[in-house]
Amino acid sequence: MVLALSAVRLLAVELRVLSPDQRIVTFVLAGVLLLLVSFLYTRSRDRTSS
Repeated sequence: MVLALSAVRLLAVELRVLSPDQRIVTFVLAGVLLLLVSFLYTRSRDRTSS
């Protein structure tokens, strides 16, 4: 829930003041971060279910 609220705040508020180059970098980093969180969540879920 906290991750979702942080992502909404990033998209709604913080990106308005950034230049286009900074927005691109921010979206790429946010995507990598979301993939990493997903990977770690899946790994921890698999460990607890085994």
